[in-house]
Amino acid sequence: MQLDLLIRDACVRDDAPLTDIAIRDGRIAAIEPGIDAPAHEVIEAGGRAAIPGLVEPHLHLDKALLHRRLPARLGTLDEAIRVTGILKSKQQRHDVLDRSRQVLDMAVRHGTVAIRAHPDVDLIQGLIGVETLLELKAEYHDLLDLQIVAFPQEGILKSQGTRELMIEAMDMGADVVGGCPYNELSWADTVRHIDMVFELA
Repeated sequence: MQLDLLIRDACVRDDAPLTDIAIRDGRIAAIEPGIDAPAHEVIEAGGRAAIPGLVEPHLHLDKALLHRRLPARLGTLDEAIRVTGILKSKQQRHDVLDRSRQVLDMAVRHGTVAIRAHPDVDLIQGLIGVETLLELKAEYHDLLDLQIVAFPQEGILKSQGTRELMIEAMDMGADVVGGCPYNELSWADTVRHIDMVFELA
């Protein structure tokens, strides 16, 4: 059995002896001590830790790196929503793709294997975020799992027409229905927002 990579004497758990990790065809083929097989590359871990790939559960790729254009002064959530609201009205597909690729490339370089991204779905930028992330999901499929959450940042009831855009986002291939109930105008609308999210899901 010819391996692509053999990592020797890695620590996979504090309470376990050092072990070898065999990788073939881009997948872990075995994790056990003393693997005796030829490999294209051998890494001597020397007792260093081998950890699973990293998972980023909440990332707004369509807003990535916008701070370079309009830096925040206070660093609060309210300010971030206000600033990105200003900038996203000028979003262009090629720009979202470029900034998102920069972040995905950084993530892959640092060991991230899965990302759940939350592109805004609203009347300001429409479905640009979902469209670009669907393209990137296909482009990066060999490097990481990209899950797309249709995210109604501006509210659903407060922003009439968003519910229809959410349905369209799901029809296009978004994986998850997101919600932003705190951004509605009343407690009753907040509760209705949550109900609508579950109805859409």
